Amino acid sequence: MYKPAGGNGRNDPLCPCRRRRHTVQLAFIQLYPYAEPETGILDAPAVYPFRGPGYGIVYVNKLGKRFVNEMERRDVVSMAQIKTGMKPTFSIFNEAMIPKMGTKEEVEKGMAKGRFIKVETLAELATKLGIPADAVQETIKNHNGYMADGKDPDFGRQFTKSMIPLTEEPFYAIAQWPAVHLMQLLNGLPYIIRWEGCASTKMHRSLTSGATLFPGFMQQEKSPAASTDRTVWAGTPPRTVSFLVG
Repeated sequence: MYKPAGGNGRNDPLCPCRRRRHTVQLAFIQLYPYAEPETGILDAPAVYPFRGPGYGIVYVNKLGKRFVNEMERRDVVSMAQIKTGMKPTFSIFNEAMIPKMGTKEEVEKGMAKGRFIKVETLAELATKLGIPADAVQETIKNHNGYMADGKDPDFGRQFTKSMIPLTEEPFYAIAQWPAVHLMQLLNGLPYIIRWEGCASTKMHRSLTSGATLFPGFMQQEKSPAASTDRTVWAGTPPRTVSFLVG
């Protein structure tokens, strides 16, 4: 089930449900697995779990266990999260990874907002996350061993020399959950929305003259230099809107 997240969803004047537009072809969406679990916001901290796999970040569920190859595509990670049946999941990293993923200032701002958790031990991390300490410690110990061996027998993660083992404190964690990456969806709204008075609902077809144009949505026009459609904005570009999954 897709539900609007926070104040940018059903109460948004640009939301299709407010405009009484009927969405179709919603399979053509992009999921982002690392949104803030309660609001679906894609903020600066939400980028760290996305940047982290190449540097050794580990994803765990509420049982303290890995549930996916962290190097997988976003749609694969999103579905693996949903299949855990436990919300949310978490990314674990250490301070040595921060310069590779962002800046310490960003992390400190995220901590002030309650997005990142910083601790000195994995046991303390587990306590703050409300997950089993023994399981988290075993998971990280095993993963460190897999990295040293260059082989992941659990999920087949590919290891590189850029990755950092989770052996040195302090440790950090951030909660995450899939959300519809709606900026991508908005970029396709003319293709996937059945506008009132619009005869054509097929993808990659221009809106007919019967479609009502709303500020912030897009209109399709034929490019004079090509046979393909081009997209132009009617008014200002849309705001980024998130829809939580599940």
